[in-house]
Amino acid sequence: MQRKRKQNGTIVCICGRWYLRFYEKLIVNGQLVRKRASHLLGPKVTRGKSVPDPIKQEAERFMLTINNSEVPPDQVVTVHEYMESVYLPWIDKSRKPATGYVYRLSWKSYLKPVIPANFILKDVRTRHVQTWLDQIGKNDLARNTISRTKAVLGGAFKRAIKLNYLSPPNPAHDVDINPQARKPVETPAYSEEEVADILSRLPEPAATVFSIAAYAGLRRSEIEALHWEDYHDGHLHVERNISAGVIVSPKSKASKAAVPVISALANKLEAHRFRAEAARLKAQPDQAGEPTENFMFTTSVGTRLPMANVIRRMIIPSLNRCRHCGHSEGKDHLKSINCPGYERDNSIPEWLGLHSARRSLGSRLYRLGIKDKQIQKVLRHSDLNTTLTYYVRVDDEDAQAAMDKLDSDIAQTAPGSLTDTEGTVTQAHGQTAKLVN
Repeated sequence: MQRKRKQNGTIVCICGRWYLRFYEKLIVNGQLVRKRASHLLGPKVTRGKSVPDPIKQEAERFMLTINNSEVPPDQVVTVHEYMESVYLPWIDKSRKPATGYVYRLSWKSYLKPVIPANFILKDVRTRHVQTWLDQIGKNDLARNTISRTKAVLGGAFKRAIKLNYLSPPNPAHDVDINPQARKPVETPAYSEEEVADILSRLPEPAATVFSIAAYAGLRRSEIEALHWEDYHDGHLHVERNISAGVIVSPKSKASKAAVPVISALANKLEAHRFRAEAARLKAQPDQAGEPTENFMFTTSVGTRLPMANVIRRMIIPSLNRCRHCGHSEGKDHLKSINCPGYERDNSIPEWLGLHSARRSLGSRLYRLGIKDKQIQKVLRHSDLNTTLTYYVRVDDEDAQAAMDKLDSDIAQTAPGSLTDTEGTVTQAHGQTAKLVN
Protein backbone atom coordinates (compact mmCIF):
# COMPACT_ATOMS: atom_id res chain seq x y z
CA MET A 1 0.00 0.00 0.00
CA GLN A 2 1.41 3.38 -1.03
CA ARG A 3 2.03 5.66 1.90
CA LYS A 4 0.44 9.09 1.73
CA ARG A 5 3.00 11.89 1.52
CA LYS A 6 2.63 14.50 4.23
CA GLN A 7 2.55 18.20 3.44
CA ASN A 8 3.49 21.26 5.45
CA GLY A 9 1.70 23.79 3.26
CA THR A 10 2.74 27.34 2.44
CA ILE A 11 1.47 30.39 4.32
CA VAL A 12 0.94 33.50 2.18
CA CYS A 13 -0.58 36.93 2.77
CA ILE A 14 -3.12 38.17 0.23
CA CYS A 15 -5.13 41.40 0.61
CA GLY A 16 -4.59 41.63 4.36
CA ARG A 17 -5.41 37.98 5.08
CA TRP A 18 -3.27 34.93 5.81
CA TYR A 19 -3.92 31.90 3.61
CA LEU A 20 -2.53 28.37 3.67
CA ARG A 21 -1.77 26.83 0.29
CA PHE A 22 -1.54 23.07 -0.19
CA TYR A 23 -2.23 20.33 -2.72
CA GLU A 24 -5.20 18.04 -2.57
CA LYS A 25 -6.50 15.18 -4.68
CA LEU A 26 -10.19 15.32 -5.40
CA ILE A 27 -12.80 14.19 -7.89
CA VAL A 28 -13.62 16.71 -10.64
CA ASN A 29 -16.16 15.64 -13.27
CA GLY A 30 -15.59 12.02 -12.34
CA GLN A 31 -11.79 12.22 -12.65
CA LEU A 32 -9.23 12.12 -9.83
CA VAL A 33 -7.03 15.22 -10.17
CA ARG A 34 -4.40 16.95 -8.03
CA LYS A 35 -5.27 20.58 -7.47
CA ARG A 36 -3.82 23.43 -5.49
CA ALA A 37 -6.14 24.58 -2.74
CA SER A 38 -6.11 27.38 -0.19
CA HIS A 39 -7.53 27.80 3.29
CA LEU A 40 -8.17 31.09 5.11
CA LEU A 41 -6.22 31.20 8.37
CA GLY A 42 -7.24 34.65 9.56
CA PRO A 43 -6.78 38.42 9.05
CA LYS A 44 -3.39 40.13 9.19
CA VAL A 45 -3.29 42.20 12.38
CA THR A 46 0.47 42.96 12.56
CA ARG A 47 2.66 45.27 10.45
CA GLY A 48 5.62 42.92 10.06
CA LYS A 49 6.06 40.44 7.23
CA SER A 50 6.75 37.50 9.53
CA VAL A 51 3.92 35.06 10.19
CA PRO A 52 2.51 35.35 13.74
CA ASP A 53 2.59 32.27 15.96
CA PRO A 54 -1.23 31.93 16.18
CA ILE A 55 -1.39 31.77 12.38
CA LYS A 56 1.35 29.12 12.30
CA GLN A 57 -0.48 27.08 14.93
CA GLU A 58 -3.72 27.27 12.98
CA ALA A 59 -1.86 26.17 9.82
CA GLU A 60 -0.35 23.18 11.64
CA ARG A 61 -3.75 22.22 13.06
CA PHE A 62 -5.38 22.41 9.65
CA MET A 63 -2.62 20.42 7.91
CA LEU A 64 -3.15 17.65 10.44
CA THR A 65 -6.70 17.30 9.15
CA ILE A 66 -5.30 17.08 5.61
CA ASN A 67 -2.47 14.65 6.33
CA ASN A 68 -4.47 12.44 8.71
CA SER A 69 -7.71 12.49 6.78
CA GLU A 70 -9.52 9.13 6.73
CA VAL A 71 -11.33 10.07 3.52
CA PRO A 72 -9.64 8.39 0.52
CA PRO A 73 -8.58 10.69 -2.34
CA ASP A 74 -11.09 9.24 -4.76
CA GLN A 75 -13.91 10.40 -2.44
CA VAL A 76 -12.77 13.96 -1.89
CA VAL A 77 -15.54 15.96 -3.55
CA THR A 78 -17.17 19.34 -3.15
CA VAL A 79 -20.42 19.70 -1.26
CA HIS A 80 -22.15 20.66 -4.53
CA GLU A 81 -20.93 17.60 -6.38
CA TYR A 82 -21.83 15.27 -3.52
CA MET A 83 -25.35 16.67 -3.17
CA GLU A 84 -26.15 16.64 -6.89
CA SER A 85 -24.33 13.46 -7.94
CA VAL A 86 -24.58 11.23 -4.86
CA TYR A 87 -27.07 12.23 -2.19
CA LEU A 88 -30.06 13.63 -4.08
CA PRO A 89 -30.08 10.77 -6.64
CA TRP A 90 -30.06 8.36 -3.69
CA ILE A 91 -33.00 10.22 -2.12
CA ASP A 92 -34.91 9.94 -5.43
CA LYS A 93 -34.45 6.16 -5.42
CA SER A 94 -35.00 5.43 -1.74
CA ARG A 95 -37.71 7.92 -0.76
CA LYS A 96 -41.13 8.88 -2.04
CA PRO A 97 -41.27 11.28 -5.00
CA ALA A 98 -42.69 14.08 -2.87
CA THR A 99 -39.79 13.74 -0.42
CA GLY A 100 -37.29 13.97 -3.26
CA TYR A 101 -39.04 17.08 -4.54
CA VAL A 102 -38.85 18.79 -1.12
CA TYR A 103 -35.16 17.89 -0.69
CA ARG A 104 -34.24 19.22 -4.12
CA LEU A 105 -36.23 22.39 -3.49
CA SER A 106 -34.40 22.97 -0.18
CA TRP A 107 -31.06 22.42 -1.87
CA LYS A 108 -31.65 24.65 -4.90
CA SER A 109 -33.55 27.43 -3.14
CA TYR A 110 -31.70 27.76 0.18
CA LEU A 111 -28.50 25.72 0.51
CA LYS A 112 -26.84 25.90 -2.89
CA PRO A 113 -26.77 29.75 -2.99
CA VAL A 114 -24.94 30.03 0.37
CA ILE A 115 -22.46 27.12 0.10
CA PRO A 116 -19.36 28.01 -1.97
CA ALA A 117 -19.11 25.93 -5.12
CA ASN A 118 -15.55 24.84 -4.34
CA PHE A 119 -16.11 23.94 -0.67
CA ILE A 120 -14.72 20.44 -0.01
CA LEU A 121 -17.15 18.12 1.78
CA LYS A 122 -14.59 16.52 4.09
CA ASP A 123 -13.64 19.99 5.42
CA VAL A 124 -17.15 20.89 6.58
CA ARG A 125 -17.34 21.71 10.27
CA THR A 126 -20.11 22.83 12.60
CA ARG A 127 -19.08 26.49 12.31
CA HIS A 128 -19.53 26.34 8.55
CA VAL A 129 -23.02 24.86 8.80
CA GLN A 130 -23.96 27.45 11.42
CA THR A 131 -22.80 30.23 9.09
CA TRP A 132 -24.84 28.83 6.20
CA LEU A 133 -28.02 28.53 8.24
CA ASP A 134 -27.54 32.04 9.64
CA GLN A 135 -27.31 33.34 6.07
CA ILE A 136 -30.46 31.45 5.12
CA GLY A 137 -32.24 32.89 8.17
CA LYS A 138 -31.69 36.43 6.86
CA ASN A 139 -34.32 35.77 4.17
CA ASP A 140 -37.17 36.09 6.68
CA LEU A 141 -37.93 32.38 6.50
CA ALA A 142 -40.12 30.69 9.07
CA ARG A 143 -38.43 28.70 11.81
CA ASN A 144 -39.89 25.44 10.48
CA THR A 145 -38.40 26.09 7.03
CA ILE A 146 -34.93 26.64 8.51
CA SER A 147 -35.29 23.51 10.65
CA ARG A 148 -36.29 21.49 7.59
CA THR A 149 -33.28 22.83 5.70
CA LYS A 150 -31.03 21.85 8.60
CA ALA A 151 -32.56 18.36 8.52
CA VAL A 152 -31.72 18.06 4.82
CA LEU A 153 -28.07 18.92 5.53
CA GLY A 154 -27.97 16.64 8.56
CA GLY A 155 -29.29 13.72 6.52
CA ALA A 156 -26.82 14.43 3.73
CA PHE A 157 -23.86 14.46 6.14
CA LYS A 158 -25.09 11.32 7.89
CA ARG A 159 -25.12 9.52 4.54
CA ALA A 160 -21.70 10.99 3.68
CA ILE A 161 -20.19 9.56 6.89
CA LYS A 162 -21.58 6.11 6.05
CA LEU A 163 -20.07 6.30 2.56
CA ASN A 164 -16.71 7.62 3.90
CA TYR A 165 -17.01 10.99 2.18
CA LEU A 166 -16.84 12.69 5.59
CA SER A 167 -15.33 11.84 8.96
CA PRO A 168 -17.56 11.84 12.05
CA PRO A 169 -19.09 13.57 13.93
CA ASN A 170 -21.98 14.98 11.90
CA PRO A 171 -21.26 18.75 11.62
CA ALA A 172 -24.99 19.62 11.53
CA HIS A 173 -25.86 18.09 14.92
CA ASP A 174 -24.98 21.01 17.21
CA VAL A 175 -26.16 23.81 14.91
CA ASP A 176 -28.69 26.22 16.43
CA ILE A 177 -31.79 27.67 14.80
CA ASN A 178 -32.13 31.39 15.37
CA PRO A 179 -34.78 31.75 18.11
CA GLN A 180 -35.73 35.12 16.61
CA ALA A 181 -36.70 33.51 13.29
CA ARG A 182 -40.26 34.15 12.20
CA LYS A 183 -42.78 31.83 13.81
CA PRO A 184 -44.87 29.73 11.43
CA VAL A 185 -48.35 30.94 10.58
CA GLU A 186 -51.05 29.01 12.42
CA THR A 187 -52.59 26.40 10.15
CA PRO A 188 -56.21 27.24 9.31
CA ALA A 189 -59.32 25.12 9.83
CA TYR A 190 -62.99 25.51 8.85
CA SER A 191 -65.74 26.00 11.39
CA GLU A 192 -68.71 23.64 11.45
CA GLU A 193 -70.86 26.31 9.80
CA GLU A 194 -68.29 26.87 7.06
CA VAL A 195 -68.11 23.15 6.27
CA ALA A 196 -71.90 23.00 5.85
CA ASP A 197 -71.94 26.19 3.77
CA ILE A 198 -69.19 24.97 1.43
CA LEU A 199 -70.90 21.62 0.91
CA SER A 200 -74.14 23.36 -0.03
CA ARG A 201 -72.37 25.31 -2.80
CA LEU A 202 -70.12 22.67 -4.40
CA PRO A 203 -71.08 20.65 -7.49
CA GLU A 204 -70.37 16.95 -7.77
CA PRO A 205 -67.95 15.25 -7.48
CA ALA A 206 -66.29 18.15 -5.60
CA ALA A 207 -68.91 17.95 -2.84
CA THR A 208 -68.14 14.25 -2.28
CA VAL A 209 -64.39 14.95 -2.28
CA PHE A 210 -64.83 17.67 0.34
CA SER A 211 -67.12 15.41 2.39
CA ILE A 212 -64.43 12.73 2.58
CA ALA A 213 -61.92 15.28 3.85
CA ALA A 214 -64.35 16.87 6.33
CA TYR A 215 -66.11 13.74 7.63
CA ALA A 216 -63.40 11.06 7.33
CA GLY A 217 -60.25 13.17 7.54
CA LEU A 218 -58.47 11.69 4.53
CA ARG A 219 -55.59 13.61 3.04
CA ARG A 220 -55.82 15.03 -0.48
CA SER A 221 -53.35 12.47 -1.87
CA GLU A 222 -55.29 9.64 -0.21
CA ILE A 223 -58.62 10.77 -1.65
CA GLU A 224 -57.16 10.90 -5.15
CA ALA A 225 -55.83 7.33 -4.81
CA LEU A 226 -59.08 5.80 -3.48
CA HIS A 227 -60.51 2.77 -5.28
CA TRP A 228 -64.10 1.65 -4.92
CA GLU A 229 -62.93 -1.62 -3.38
CA ASP A 230 -61.40 0.43 -0.56
CA TYR A 231 -64.92 1.25 0.62
CA HIS A 232 -66.49 -1.75 2.32
CA ASP A 233 -67.84 -2.87 5.69
CA GLY A 234 -68.75 0.71 6.56
CA HIS A 235 -65.12 1.88 6.37
CA LEU A 236 -62.78 3.65 3.97
CA HIS A 237 -59.60 1.58 3.89
CA VAL A 238 -56.57 3.75 3.13
CA GLU A 239 -54.20 1.54 1.13
CA ARG A 240 -52.23 4.01 -1.00
CA ASN A 241 -51.73 7.68 -1.83
CA ILE A 242 -50.45 9.84 -4.67
CA SER A 243 -46.97 11.35 -4.35
CA ALA A 244 -45.89 13.67 -7.18
CA GLY A 245 -48.27 11.87 -9.53
CA VAL A 246 -47.02 8.39 -8.55
CA ILE A 247 -49.05 5.81 -6.60
CA VAL A 248 -47.12 4.88 -3.44
CA SER A 249 -47.79 3.41 -0.02
CA PRO A 250 -49.43 5.60 2.67
CA LYS A 251 -47.46 8.27 4.47
CA SER A 252 -46.76 6.10 7.53
CA LYS A 253 -47.69 2.78 9.08
CA ALA A 254 -50.40 4.49 11.14
CA SER A 255 -51.82 6.12 7.98
CA LYS A 256 -52.58 2.72 6.45
CA ALA A 257 -55.79 2.06 8.35
CA ALA A 258 -59.58 1.91 8.08
CA VAL A 259 -61.66 5.01 8.82
CA PRO A 260 -65.33 4.56 9.88
CA VAL A 261 -67.84 6.19 7.52
CA ILE A 262 -70.70 8.13 9.09
CA SER A 263 -74.16 8.05 7.52
CA ALA A 264 -73.88 11.56 6.02
CA LEU A 265 -70.75 10.53 4.14
CA ALA A 266 -72.15 7.09 3.25
CA ASN A 267 -75.10 8.71 1.51
CA LYS A 268 -72.73 10.93 -0.47
CA LEU A 269 -70.58 7.97 -1.50
CA GLU A 270 -73.51 5.84 -2.64
CA ALA A 271 -74.95 8.69 -4.70
CA HIS A 272 -71.53 9.30 -6.23
CA ARG A 273 -71.15 5.59 -7.04
CA PHE A 274 -74.48 5.61 -8.86
CA ARG A 275 -73.55 8.70 -10.90
CA ALA A 276 -70.07 7.37 -11.70
CA GLU A 277 -71.38 4.00 -12.90
CA ALA A 278 -74.07 5.65 -15.01
CA ALA A 279 -71.49 7.97 -16.60
CA ARG A 280 -69.14 5.05 -17.32
CA LEU A 281 -71.81 2.95 -18.98
CA LYS A 282 -72.95 5.93 -21.02
CA ALA A 283 -69.42 6.57 -22.26
CA GLN A 284 -68.65 2.85 -22.81
CA PRO A 285 -71.98 1.00 -23.20
CA ASP A 286 -70.34 -2.17 -24.53
CA GLN A 287 -68.05 -2.61 -21.51
CA ALA A 288 -69.92 -4.09 -18.57
CA GLY A 289 -68.44 -5.08 -15.23
CA GLU A 290 -65.66 -3.42 -13.27
CA PRO A 291 -63.11 -1.20 -15.07
CA THR A 292 -59.40 -2.10 -15.03
CA GLU A 293 -58.46 0.71 -12.64
CA ASN A 294 -61.45 1.26 -10.42
CA PHE A 295 -60.63 4.72 -9.05
CA MET A 296 -63.38 6.36 -7.02
CA PHE A 297 -62.90 9.69 -8.79
CA THR A 298 -62.27 9.56 -12.53
CA THR A 299 -62.25 11.81 -15.57
CA SER A 300 -64.71 11.49 -18.47
CA VAL A 301 -62.39 8.96 -20.13
CA GLY A 302 -62.04 6.82 -17.00
CA THR A 303 -58.58 7.89 -15.84
CA ARG A 304 -57.71 9.01 -12.32
CA LEU A 305 -59.06 12.49 -11.57
CA PRO A 306 -56.36 14.78 -10.09
CA MET A 307 -57.53 16.65 -7.01
CA ALA A 308 -55.76 19.74 -8.34
CA ASN A 309 -58.27 19.79 -11.21
CA VAL A 310 -61.20 19.41 -8.83
CA ILE A 311 -59.99 22.34 -6.76
CA ARG A 312 -59.10 24.62 -9.67
CA ARG A 313 -62.11 23.91 -11.90
CA MET A 314 -64.91 23.21 -9.42
CA ILE A 315 -64.25 24.29 -5.86
CA ILE A 316 -62.58 27.68 -6.26
CA PRO A 317 -65.03 28.94 -8.94
CA SER A 318 -67.94 27.88 -6.70
CA LEU A 319 -66.62 29.88 -3.73
CA ASN A 320 -65.12 32.92 -5.47
CA ARG A 321 -68.29 34.65 -6.69
CA CYS A 322 -69.09 38.29 -7.33
CA ARG A 323 -71.34 39.84 -4.72
CA HIS A 324 -73.04 42.00 -7.37
CA CYS A 325 -73.91 39.47 -10.09
CA GLY A 326 -73.18 36.09 -8.48
CA HIS A 327 -70.92 34.91 -11.31
CA SER A 328 -67.63 33.11 -10.72
CA GLU A 329 -64.39 35.04 -10.94
CA GLY A 330 -62.70 34.87 -14.34
CA LYS A 331 -64.21 34.10 -17.74
CA ASP A 332 -67.66 33.44 -16.28
CA HIS A 333 -67.77 36.90 -14.75
CA LEU A 334 -66.71 38.55 -18.02
CA LYS A 335 -69.96 37.32 -19.55
CA SER A 336 -72.06 39.08 -16.92
CA ILE A 337 -74.05 42.12 -18.01
CA ASN A 338 -74.39 45.43 -16.14
CA CYS A 339 -71.99 44.38 -13.36
CA PRO A 340 -69.96 47.30 -11.94
CA GLY A 341 -66.92 45.02 -11.50
CA TYR A 342 -65.88 41.87 -9.73
CA GLU A 343 -65.97 42.04 -5.95
CA ARG A 344 -65.83 38.80 -4.01
CA ASP A 345 -68.84 37.90 -1.91
CA ASN A 346 -67.36 37.73 1.59
CA SER A 347 -70.42 35.95 2.95
CA ILE A 348 -69.08 32.81 1.23
CA PRO A 349 -66.32 30.97 3.13
CA GLU A 350 -62.84 31.35 1.70
CA TRP A 351 -61.08 28.30 0.30
CA LEU A 352 -58.40 27.17 2.75
CA GLY A 353 -57.58 23.81 1.17
CA LEU A 354 -58.71 20.23 1.68
CA HIS A 355 -56.31 19.76 4.58
CA SER A 356 -58.15 22.46 6.52
CA ALA A 357 -61.23 20.24 6.36
CA ARG A 358 -59.16 17.47 7.94
CA ARG A 359 -58.17 19.86 10.73
CA SER A 360 -61.79 20.91 11.23
CA LEU A 361 -62.68 17.25 11.81
CA GLY A 362 -60.11 16.99 14.61
CA SER A 363 -61.43 20.16 16.28
CA ARG A 364 -65.04 19.08 15.91
CA LEU A 365 -64.39 15.69 17.52
CA TYR A 366 -62.55 17.43 20.36
CA ARG A 367 -65.51 19.73 21.03
CA LEU A 368 -67.78 16.69 21.17
CA GLY A 369 -65.72 15.38 24.06
CA ILE A 370 -64.02 12.57 22.10
CA LYS A 371 -60.86 11.29 23.78
CA ASP A 372 -57.50 12.38 22.39
CA LYS A 373 -56.40 8.86 21.47
CA GLN A 374 -59.64 8.28 19.56
CA ILE A 375 -59.11 11.47 17.54
CA GLN A 376 -55.56 10.33 16.82
CA LYS A 377 -56.95 7.00 15.58
CA VAL A 378 -59.44 8.68 13.24
CA LEU A 379 -56.81 11.03 11.80
CA ARG A 380 -54.25 8.19 11.69
CA HIS A 381 -51.34 10.04 13.23
CA SER A 382 -48.27 8.21 14.51
CA ASP A 383 -47.79 10.78 17.28
CA LEU A 384 -50.56 12.06 19.56
CA ASN A 385 -48.68 15.36 19.94
CA THR A 386 -49.19 16.01 16.21
CA THR A 387 -52.94 15.59 16.66
CA LEU A 388 -53.20 17.96 19.61
CA THR A 389 -50.75 20.58 18.31
CA TYR A 390 -51.86 20.94 14.68
CA TYR A 391 -55.33 19.40 14.36
CA VAL A 392 -57.25 20.58 17.41
CA ARG A 393 -58.37 24.21 17.53
CA VAL A 394 -59.64 25.68 20.83
CA ASP A 395 -61.04 29.22 20.63
CA ASP A 396 -62.27 31.69 23.28
CA GLU A 397 -65.79 30.27 23.19
CA ASP A 398 -64.47 26.80 23.94
CA ALA A 399 -62.50 28.16 26.90
CA GLN A 400 -65.57 29.99 28.22
CA ALA A 401 -67.72 26.88 27.82
CA ALA A 402 -65.12 24.83 29.71
CA MET A 403 -65.07 27.29 32.63
CA ASP A 404 -68.89 27.48 32.70
CA LYS A 405 -68.98 23.70 32.91
CA LEU A 406 -66.47 23.82 35.78
CA ASP A 407 -68.52 26.47 37.56
CA SER A 408 -71.67 24.37 37.26
CA ASP A 409 -69.88 21.26 38.47
CA ILE A 410 -68.49 23.05 41.56
CA ALA A 411 -71.90 24.50 42.39
CA GLN A 412 -73.47 21.02 42.31
CA THR A 413 -70.75 19.03 44.06
CA ALA A 414 -69.49 21.57 46.64
CA PRO A 415 -72.13 24.24 47.35
CA GLY A 416 -70.38 25.25 50.57
CA SER A 417 -67.46 26.58 48.58
CA LEU A 418 -69.58 29.53 47.50
CA THR A 419 -68.84 31.17 50.89
CA ASP A 420 -65.45 32.03 52.25
CA THR A 421 -63.92 30.62 55.43
CA GLU A 422 -65.43 33.44 57.52
CA GLY A 423 -68.97 32.72 56.35
CA THR A 424 -69.32 35.82 54.19
CA VAL A 425 -72.27 35.47 51.80
CA THR A 426 -71.83 35.94 48.03
CA GLN A 427 -75.04 37.70 46.97
CA ALA A 428 -74.38 37.04 43.27
CA HIS A 429 -75.12 33.33 43.79
CA GLY A 430 -78.54 33.97 45.27
CA GLN A 431 -77.81 32.96 48.88
CA THR A 432 -79.79 34.43 51.74
CA ALA A 433 -77.88 36.92 53.85
CA LYS A 434 -77.06 35.84 57.38
CA LEU A 435 -75.29 37.29 60.41
CA VAL A 436 -71.53 37.01 60.21
CA ASN A 437 -69.74 36.80 63.55
